[in-house]
Amino acid sequence: AIRDKVIRHLTERLPIDDRGELEWVLRLQVTREREARAITISQRQYIDQLLENHMAGAEVTKKYESPMDDRLELTGDDSPTVGTPAHADFAAKRQEYMTVIGSLLWLAACTRPDLSYTVSTLARYVGNPGPSHYKAMQRALAYLQTTRHWVLHMAPVAGMEHPLEIYSDASWTSDNSITGGAIFYMGVLLAWWTRRQKSVSSSSAQAEYFAAATASREGVYFRDLLEDAGLPLKGPTPLLLDSKSAIDLAYDPVAFKKTKHIMRAAAELRDRVAREMFTPTYVEAAGQVADIMTKGLGPTAHKMQLVRLLSEDPP
Repeated sequence: AIRDKVIRHLTERLPIDDRGELEWVLRLQVTREREARAITISQRQYIDQLLENHMAGAEVTKKYESPMDDRLELTGDDSPTVGTPAHADFAAKRQEYMTVIGSLLWLAACTRPDLSYTVSTLARYVGNPGPSHYKAMQRALAYLQTTRHWVLHMAPVAGMEHPLEIYSDASWTSDNSITGGAIFYMGVLLAWWTRRQKSVSSSSAQAEYFAAATASREGVYFRDLLEDAGLPLKGPTPLLLDSKSAIDLAYDPVAFKKTKHIMRAAAELRDRVAREMFTPTYVEAAGQVADIMTKGLGPTAHKMQLVRLLSEDPP
């Protein structure tokens, strides 16, 4: 068996302890369904302990279907001035905020992509949170309580025309826009991200284009990884965007006037498209699963994307 071969080779080089089939790793519970060729990864125990330690206040006792109010705009204006009584009075909550955000970051990185945008936003104020930031943190915990049974279920779908699919999206703001993305292989979610762009975009098309360039970089890695694993892809990988303008820019080799201020990113993505590594493809906003990584969504829109990322594992 392949497993026995790997164990034998590792034993020849390193002292190891073979404890059989993986069930727990770094407090992640791993369940295999061999007949269905599926794996479920859950952090429910970790979530339960987090909620037990920090379930306090009326805000946390409510049920929420989304981790952040889609109308909420958090800024640093609510942070108390260092050295003032307000800052000193907030010391205990500040420590709790740091602890909770650290735990939520771990969840978002491992099994809960639906928390990615919310935690990324809250983490900006971890050094000096104010009342509005603390209340938003409690809202995230309340959402986690409501959705604690959602897990990362990995079951491949056979016969897909394009085994590797990459979703890319961006929310254009007056400052640094937010990039979001997700990568699926055979229908299985492999990677996701929420990142602030390093520069200010002058239009939504530019923000979307920067996001697509980022997604293509991630896509190159996974294309190479699959080839190294003996699973080379045939043809270009769909790069799914909900911006027709960004798609046009990715294909247009002479749009210098439109992109002369972002030539490096423009050349990077166009080169990969020209070499037929990726095919920028339009997807309706409702089908853009990466939307959940770029902004706070209302309960209905959030649930619509949540079911495409995770699976509900009844208690």
